Amino acid sequence: MRAGPVIDWAPCCTLYRIFTATVTGWKWGTERSTPLFWETQRKLVQSRQNMQTCRDCDHWTCNDNILEKINKKKLLTSGYYNNDPPKPPGKCSHGGLFDQSRYQSARGGINKDSTSLLFSPHHYLHDEAAHLATMATISVLQDLRDTVGTQAFLRLLNVGAETVLSFVIDTTGSMFDEISAARERAYSIILERRGTIHQPSQYVLVPFHDPDVGPLYRTTDPDQFIDLLGSLSALGGGDEPEMCLTALQLALVNTPPLSEIFVFTDASPKDKHLQNAVEALILHKRSKVTFLLTEDPSRTGGVKTGTGRKRRESLSPDRFSIYTNLSAISGGLTVFSTDKEIQDVSVLIQDNTVSAGVTLLHIEKDSPSLASSYIFYVDPAVKNIIIHISGELMDFTIYDPSGESQYLFNKRGDLAVIECFVGFCRVSLLSPTPGEWRIKIVNRGTIRVNVLGQSTIDFLYHFAVPANGSHPGLSRLEGRPASGVPTFLVLAVTGLSTDSAVTFSHVTLLGANGESLERVTLNATDTGGEFIGEVATLPSQPFSVKMTGNDNEGNIIERASAELNHVAQVLIQVPTAPTLYPGKSAHLWVNISNSGATREFVVMVTDDRKFVKSWTPDRLSVARNRTSQVQIDLTTPVGAELGSVVSVCVTVEAADRSDLNFAVLHLSVADPNPDLLPPSCIQSVVRDSCPSLSQKSCSQASWSTNLLFSDQGHSGIAGMQLQQGQGLLNLTGDPGKQGVQLRKGQGRLNLTGLDMGAEVVGTYTSNCCSLKAELFLWDTAGNQGLCSILVHQQRASGYIHTASRIQTLFTMLLFHIGGLLLQLVT
Repeated sequence: MRAGPVIDWAPCCTLYRIFTATVTGWKWGTERSTPLFWETQRKLVQSRQNMQTCRDCDHWTCNDNILEKINKKKLLTSGYYNNDPPKPPGKCSHGGLFDQSRYQSARGGINKDSTSLLFSPHHYLHDEAAHLATMATISVLQDLRDTVGTQAFLRLLNVGAETVLSFVIDTTGSMFDEISAARERAYSIILERRGTIHQPSQYVLVPFHDPDVGPLYRTTDPDQFIDLLGSLSALGGGDEPEMCLTALQLALVNTPPLSEIFVFTDASPKDKHLQNAVEALILHKRSKVTFLLTEDPSRTGGVKTGTGRKRRESLSPDRFSIYTNLSAISGGLTVFSTDKEIQDVSVLIQDNTVSAGVTLLHIEKDSPSLASSYIFYVDPAVKNIIIHISGELMDFTIYDPSGESQYLFNKRGDLAVIECFVGFCRVSLLSPTPGEWRIKIVNRGTIRVNVLGQSTIDFLYHFAVPANGSHPGLSRLEGRPASGVPTFLVLAVTGLSTDSAVTFSHVTLLGANGESLERVTLNATDTGGEFIGEVATLPSQPFSVKMTGNDNEGNIIERASAELNHVAQVLIQVPTAPTLYPGKSAHLWVNISNSGATREFVVMVTDDRKFVKSWTPDRLSVARNRTSQVQIDLTTPVGAELGSVVSVCVTVEAADRSDLNFAVLHLSVADPNPDLLPPSCIQSVVRDSCPSLSQKSCSQASWSTNLLFSDQGHSGIAGMQLQQGQGLLNLTGDPGKQGVQLRKGQGRLNLTGLDMGAEVVGTYTSNCCSLKAELFLWDTAGNQGLCSILVHQQRASGYIHTASRIQTLFTMLLFHIGGLLLQLVT
C-alpha cells in the first residue's frame, strides 16, 4: 500500500505503536505492586530519558541513523519536532523539510510518513510501516467487532445498507388522519420487508404537542413500533404553533447518520429559536428531513376543517418557511397535502427508505417557469427509479433516450405510471433503458424535484483543507466550509469492486436550480474508491455535488447529493473537549474566527440532555482575521449513566443574519475511577496427565484442569474466546447460574447477558494431542487479558497486574485445595 501525497499515515502508525506497546506491556509480571519494582521502573525510565538514540545524518535520506543498541534491545523511540519541547542532545528528530530540530544533534530524522525523501528521511520504510499500521488497525477493528457484534460494529462505522424508519408526529386533536396515515404506511413497509435484507434495522418515534415533547421511542422490533404508533391519540390542541423543532432535534440526535426523518404536522413551529441548532444537526449527520403538512400555508385565520385547533392570533402566510428551508438544506421535501390525501402522499416514505437508495437528480426552484428542462442519466447499475415532485406543478413531460415522451395527464403510458395528489406527484419509470432522460416542467411557484433509484454505487464526501504541522495531509472541515480559500473535496465511492470497470472523472458543483457552477477534476488515490478534487474557490451561493463517471460500455454514471452546502466566513474551532464526570462541572472553550468584515455575532448553545448551564459571552464583536473565545459551562447530573453521550450544538450567526456556522460535539460521561486492569485466570491441578505417546495414542488420552476467571478491576468479565487449543471449556458462574460451553472457532462468547456472577469457574478438557490452550479475556470496560494453559504447568500464565505475589499464591493455594476437595466429592 503506497500513500499518496495527501494521505497522513501518522495516526495509523501511532495506533500501531500503541498496540505494540500495549501487547508488550501485558507481559509484565506480578512484581509490579512492590515498591522495589516501581523504584526500578523509575530508574529505568530516567536512564532511557537520557539515552542517546540517534547518530548524525547529513542527507535527505538517513540510513541506519538509529543506534544499534536501540534496535538490539527492541526499544521504541520517537522523533522531536521543531523546538516544542526542546530536543535533548543525541535524541532523534522527526526530520523532513519543515522540522527545524533536524539541524540539532543528532542531525537528520527518522519519520517514514511518506515516500518523499523531502518529508521523510526513512521514506524507504514507508511501505512496510504502512502495511504494519494497516494490519494493526485491522486487528483493533476485529477486536472491536468481536466485542460489540457485527451489527453494532457496522452501525458504528456507518457501513452497509442500513435503513431506519424515523417519525416525528404532532399528536394534537387535529392530527387523527395523519397519525392513521403514518401507522398504515409503517405497517405496509414492515409487512413488505419483514425478514428481508431491506427490513429497517431501527424504528424511531417522537410524538409532540404544546408543551410536551416525547418521550423518545427507539426499538429494533417492528411489532413494537406498530404498537407504539397505535397507542398515539390525537387529543388536545390549543394555539396553532407547536414544539415541532424540539421534537425534530430529539429525533436527529437519536437517529443514525444518513437517515430519513419524516415529520407529520399541521402547525407552524413555536420553538423557532432552535432553527439553527436543528440545521446544524441535519448537516452534521447528513440526514434528510421531509415534512408532510396538512395545512394550507396561505391560510391566515380560522380553523382547519373538521378539527378543534384554535387560532389565538392571525397567522403569517410564511409561517411554514422554516420547514421548507430545513427540508431544502437536507435534500428532503415539504409537501402540503390534505387530510383526505395524506395516506396516498405518504407513499413517498416507502420510496425514500429503501436500502441502497441513491439520488440521480435534485432540483429546487423557487420562481415560476413556463418550461424548464432537466437531464438525468440512467445506467445499468440503477433500478426502481422514482421521481418525486412537490409544490405548484402545472405540467410535466418526460422523455426517454430515444425521444419518446409521456405527459402529466397520461397516467399510465409506455414510460411511467404517474400519480398526482394535492401538492405532490409520483412518477414511477417502467423498465427504463440506459441513457439520457429529460424532464420538462411548468410550475407557477416553488417546486422540488428528486429523482431516486436503487444502486450499490454511491458516494459520500466531505470538505478538507491542507493540514498544518509536521505531517503532510488533509484536515477534514467540520461545519460549513470557509469561503475564499482553496478547499479539497474528498469522495469515498461505495459499491466498487476491485476489478470494477467503472471510473469517475469529475464532480460538478450545482446551484439550487440545477445549473452548473463549477467542474472539479477528480484524482484517484491509492486507497480504492477514494477520490480527491481541489476547488480553488467554493461558490458563494448554495450548491450541491454531482459525481460523474463511465462504465466499460460507455454508459454515463451519475450520482447526486441532495443536501445544499453553504460557505461561511465565520469558523468555529474546539481546541480540546472536556471529559464529563457524574456530579461534576466542566468547561468547554470554543474559538470563533472571522475572515470577513468586523461584525457582531450571536452565539447559541444547546444540548439534548440539559447539561449546558450557561455560556459567556452570548454576543461578541470579532474583527477581520481575528479570533475570540466563548466559554461554555456544563454540569453533569450525579446519576448520569457512565458511557452515555451528550450532543452539544454551538451555532454562531452574524447579527444581521448574513453568515452562519456551527459545531456539533459529542461528549461522553466517563467513570472517575476507570477500570484499567484486564481480567485474569488461575489454573488448578491438571487431572489425568497424558502418558507418553508410545504407551497410548494421544487422541485416546485426555487431560483436564479447573480454572478461575476474575476481573482485577471492578467492571466484571464480559467475554472470552478460545484462541488456541482443541479442547472444550465448560463455564459455570455463581451457584444456581446456568453454564455455557466454548470451543475454538466459536468466536467470542459474550457473557454480559448470561449473569454469570463476579467470578467464573471453568473446566477445560482436551485430548493429549493438544497440550496447551490460550484464551482471550475481556471485561466490560474493554480491557483484554490472556490466559495460557499448559498440561505440564500447575497454573495458568494469565497476566496479573496488581495483586501482590503473596496474595496471588494464596489465592491459587485456596483454589488448588478447592479442586482437590471437588475431586474427593465427585
